[in-house]
Amino acid sequence: MTLPSWTWNTSVLLSSSVLPSRSAWTECRPTACSSLATTSWTSTATLAWGRLLFGIPLRVEHPFLLVLAVPATVLGLGLLGMVLASVFVLYRHANALTNLLEFPVYLITGLLVPLALLPDWVGPLSWLLAPTWGVRAIRAAVLGGEPLPAIGACLALSVAYLAVGSVTLRRLEVLARRRASLALT
Repeated sequence: MTLPSWTWNTSVLLSSSVLPSRSAWTECRPTACSSLATTSWTSTATLAWGRLLFGIPLRVEHPFLLVLAVPATVLGLGLLGMVLASVFVLYRHANALTNLLEFPVYLITGLLVPLALLPDWVGPLSWLLAPTWGVRAIRAAVLGGEPLPAIGACLALSVAYLAVGSVTLRRLEVLARRRASLALT
């Protein structure tokens, strides 16, 4: 006999409210690892199809540093997402806010267009976002240049995001439990 899904969800919620809370890294690790694997696979497949089907030349100046820059960028995006996702715990419809912020973040980090094409005030704002440095590292690794400082900046901001995300996730979870506003759906 199987239990209805709402029973299972309720038991998980009740047991998680009685048992000590696990760390944010424990909760987010499966998602982060799957995102890294998916992004790596789709990027590799896209480059391979471009080369094989369309004859697009692929020349990488620093292939080893590219292998470091791509996961650092994905990690930076994921941990920035963790900071934003900590709001999900408190507000039921926070995904609407995240959807609202998604493409502006892609825009001001240089993922969609080069930062040089954007107004000057965007530059200092973009420096606070790890994906900006990840994109710079990837471009420098592919086109030539020095990607290591950008990889370092991306990883340093990622560590800061992990610290901020862990604290905010823990505190907002406690607040949501006090308010009894954790949503099961």
